[in-house]
Amino acid sequence: MQNQRLKQLRLALHLSQENLGTALGITRSGVSSIESGSRKLSEKHIKLLLAAYPNINENWLRTGEGNMFQDNDKSILGELTAKFHLDNLDIKILEAYLKLPSQQRAVIKHFIAGIAAETVADPIQLELDAYRNELEAEHEAQTSSVFDECAEDSKMA
Repeated sequence: MQNQRLKQLRLALHLSQENLGTALGITRSGVSSIESGSRKLSEKHIKLLLAAYPNINENWLRTGEGNMFQDNDKSILGELTAKFHLDNLDIKILEAYLKLPSQQRAVIKHFIAGIAAETVADPIQLELDAYRNELEAEHEAQTSSVFDECAEDSKMA
């Protein structure tokens, strides 16, 4: 029955009823009602589910025949979708990236590597920067006190 398959699918995708409900445009209790059999899985829900998770085998969902997931490139994306909780935009970005020629992908990788380098701080560099800031502050304080002493000496003279 479709209601049992929906629950199997949700568990295989490691989704909560709330997360699945978001994809289907219904509440957690709506998903619970479908899974328990007190509410039917509508055609609209099936289409939304297939759009959100394109690796689902539609025939399996409707009839129980075949595998739960399609055995093609979309199934790889489906595994990534489940593991990293990707949404439709994430999937489109991945698909578009994979279709790019290697030269264009290299440009994107270089850009992302630059972002990653900025966000992943080297602990040694952080310590060096902190030490440099301390030394500069001490130097500035010493220079300031020398200027103050010179100013006082010139007033006395």
